[in-house]
Amino acid sequence: MQDEMRAISDKWYAANKPAENFIYNADVEAMEFHSNGIEPHLLDQDGLICFGVESTKKLLFGNLGSIHTKDIDLFWSWMLALLLDCQPTPPPHPIRDNTELYQLLETCAALAISNEETNIMNPRSNDGVALSYLCFPLMEALSRTILSEYLRIDGTVIKDFTVFGSEYGEKKRYKYCSSLKDSLHFAIEQIKNPTLQEGLSDLITNLEKFSEADVTGYKYLYGLRNSALHAGKSPPTIGGYCFSISLLLALYVIEEKYDGYSKWAKTNISNFKKYPRPCFYWQGHYAKLYLIEGKGNEFV
Repeated sequence: MQDEMRAISDKWYAANKPAENFIYNADVEAMEFHSNGIEPHLLDQDGLICFGVESTKKLLFGNLGSIHTKDIDLFWSWMLALLLDCQPTPPPHPIRDNTELYQLLETCAALAISNEETNIMNPRSNDGVALSYLCFPLMEALSRTILSEYLRIDGTVIKDFTVFGSEYGEKKRYKYCSSLKDSLHFAIEQIKNPTLQEGLSDLITNLEKFSEADVTGYKYLYGLRNSALHAGKSPPTIGGYCFSISLLLALYVIEEKYDGYSKWAKTNISNFKKYPRPCFYWQGHYAKLYLIEGKGNEFV
């Protein structure tokens, strides 16, 4: 399935070249995964990772801004169903039971899907701007969650480690990690799933085409994060891309429980019409931006 998705992506890129007159139309959509019978809820975990990585790359297609495809809506909405909607029995849920992380993810989710009806995200949209600022603390919080053996959620170091030549530890130079570049890189290094580790590394490397010579994807993100933190600019088009990276990090956080959460979501998704906020995944076709009332059939 992963080879098939990569082949579909290759056809997509071959047929769609960056240009000012690029139009997302039926011909473009016909070359997407969902048009070829591939949807997130039908995939195993590695297949979902491939779906997310390949769809996310298209968000930054050339230098045109952020191309918002229906595939990325499917990926985001399925992941959010698992991370925010899923209410497993018995608990705990590693995302839902972390109040601060849950609220930050929920806020970013509301911003990310608010442009669902528009294929090319508007760089001047307030939602896009807000997401481009909030995606950085979300990535950092999830990186620290993965690194719970080394870092507290506030960045305090509890176990020695070295990354990019910087030494962290109670008796080292750095006793606190406030560098997104370092925490994100070290978190990805700790991921034991090779498909996920390679996919995340691929997305980071993909950013180098927008950076100056000799600036890695990690350094590029680090620069954007610092600019956003210190009242500088944060390009709106980066928000969705970093949101996808965050969701893939979150997938690792729930990795051991993925099969159970996926089964729960498939069983209960059609009951979300009474959920007190937008349903994130409805019948495997698209993310809804409004409460569903009496429109549901069994989820298949």
